[in-house]
Order: sequence, then structure tokens, then C-alpha cells
Amino acid sequence: AGALDRNPIATKNTKRHLEKIYENALVHRLRRQGLKVQQQSPLTVYDEDGTILGEYFADLFVEDCLIVELKAPRLSLTNTSRKSSVI
Repeated sequence: AGALDRNPIATKNTKRHLEKIYENALVHRLRRQGLKVQQQSPLTVYDEDGTILGEYFADLFVEDCLIVELKAPRLSLTNTSRKSSVI
């Protein structure tokens, strides 16, 4: 328990995690703190006059009030014979 672990997830695992791995790790840590977290939560988006504009899928919806969108960095590696993209 206590404060969120201050060590980045990447230092405990490989730095080439996919975004979903980061998402799952963050969800796990937030839930360990007793927070309610929903993954890929559908949210209806309304215009100011009440018109439904569509549905938005939040990566995480925390405590029914905070939307979290995760972005995993991409690392490009260059080889003399080809280029590769590694997440």
C-alpha cells in the first residue's frame, strides 16, 4: 500500500513494452491503491445542447471522473540493410 511505486515500470521490465502492457501495469497499480479503474471504457460524448456526438473509448476511466489516454514511445533502430521500428 502507500504511495504509488516511484520506480518506472520500464526499469523493472523491458523498455520495449507495448502500450497495452503499460496500461495493464498502471491499472494494476491504481487498483492496488483502492481506486476504481475501467479499461477501454465507452463514454457517450454530448454537445452542449445535449445532442449525442458519438462514443469515445477511454484507455482508462478512473473513479468515474478521470480519463487517462496512454501513449507508448516508439524507438527506431537503423540497420545498414534495413530499418526496424521497435516499441
